[in-house]
Amino acid sequence: MKNNIKKFIVIVSTLSIYAGVGGVSGGPKPTKDDFSKLGPQTSWQKIIDVTKRNDDVKLEGTTVFVSRPVSAFETCINGDEIQTTRKFPIYKTKYVGKNQMGADKDGFKTELVGSKYLTYPINYKTREKVCNNHGKRCREVMKDVSTETIKNVKVKKVVVYKPNSDRPREVEQDSFSKEYIIPYCQ
Repeated sequence: MKNNIKKFIVIVSTLSIYAGVGGVSGGPKPTKDDFSKLGPQTSWQKIIDVTKRNDDVKLEGTTVFVSRPVSAFETCINGDEIQTTRKFPIYKTKYVGKNQMGADKDGFKTELVGSKYLTYPINYKTREKVCNNHGKRCREVMKDVSTETIKNVKVKKVVVYKPNSDRPREVEQDSFSKEYIIPYCQ
């Protein structure tokens, strides 16, 4: 009787290991679903860390223009301007001749001449074309523009489908929105 019970226990434990229930190879596999731990109350540092680790967690709506588009997380407010928190390279293109090493086919060469913090005013004026009478009477008027210093950022989880390598397609599975306030420069 005792031998039959021992055989039964050995058979059941062996089957459970092969079936994937418990044991060394069993149990649910750990997932990399950090998105389920995120929400509107999560700190921005933790959200950014998760987006760096996971390709399926993306941020949308973070672009700020400071003489070129950059992420709002790389900017700060300096007086009445938005400024980048790191220096960006500055390049200059000059004519050097077609036979010069490193020149393109027209004889121009682009060189790194330095780096600087990029800035752009928060409030500025621009011209806008206004037309009346079905586009026959047009004129330019001055328009006041104010750059947003509070960004409504969408944090989303996506699945990338690659039916062929030329045109991968992202499908949004879940998302939430959170405000990011561009801080003042230190």
